[in-house]
Amino acid sequence: MSEFLFIIIVLLLLLWGYYFFSLLRLEKKIIIAFNDLDKYLYKRIYLLYKMMDIIKVYNKFEFEEFNSKLYDIIYGYKGLNINDKILINREIISDIKRVLLFSDVYPEIKSDSKYMRFEKQIKKCNKNILDKGNLYNKNVNDYYKRRNRLVGRIVTKVVLFNEFYLL
Repeated sequence: MSEFLFIIIVLLLLLWGYYFFSLLRLEKKIIIAFNDLDKYLYKRIYLLYKMMDIIKVYNKFEFEEFNSKLYDIIYGYKGLNINDKILINREIISDIKRVLLFSDVYPEIKSDSKYMRFEKQIKKCNKNILDKGNLYNKNVNDYYKRRNRLVGRIVTKVVLFNEFYLL
């Protein structure tokens, strides 16, 4: 009887260890995927900030608040954690759309080569963000699927694991 109990305990510990290390591996994959994504998130914010200098010439007031927000984001961005960076990028999505529609409101800006170059670079960043964001979201979903299984719940009750937001 005691040998049987010993075997059961060993098997449970092996299962617990497997889930523990698989969750750690998934966390690492999430962080790596986010670091790839973060380069483009930051680049897009920086490009938008530079683009504001050109837009100010055409309309001084409409984007004043957004320009100030971008300035604050740029100089505080590096110290933020993953979830805060995701929340900031969620917040500015509508402003990004407004900026990219600016050339429809002021068609003469299309003759400004700097503006068009920034717009092209932002669109390229958006494409990369979409691609990298899909990988990041897939890893986060896999992580939470693994965490929500019975053994995963037990492991996460014993050991504190990180929380991650979807993009």
